[in-house]
Amino acid sequence: MIGVMAATALAAILTTQLSTEAMEAWGWRTGFALGAVLGIYALFLRRQAVESDILATDQAVSPLQKATLNRRDVLRFSIRTVLISAFAQVWFYILVTFPPATAIATKA
Repeated sequence: MIGVMAATALAAILTTQLSTEAMEAWGWRTGFALGAVLGIYALFLRRQAVESDILATDQAVSPLQKATLNRRDVLRFSIRTVLISAFAQVWFYILVTFPPATAIATKA
């Protein structure tokens, strides 16, 4: 959500500060360039990250000591996960996609 808000803010800044010709010529590439730089930065951060103590402790436990799930539990958790994800995505698109689309469509 923060990424969507940052991209919207960058687009708003660019469209207000640049002329239509500049925006069509090179301004639209600015977001992609910034995303590429941030992606490379994220790769470096990920390579230097270390595992937490909790994960190391969890990996030390033998697989036989871990709880096992039967098919019914897996199916129930899967259905809940899909429903929660669908609900979240519907609200995301209602809040993020429809207002800009409506604003563009009603712009006279």
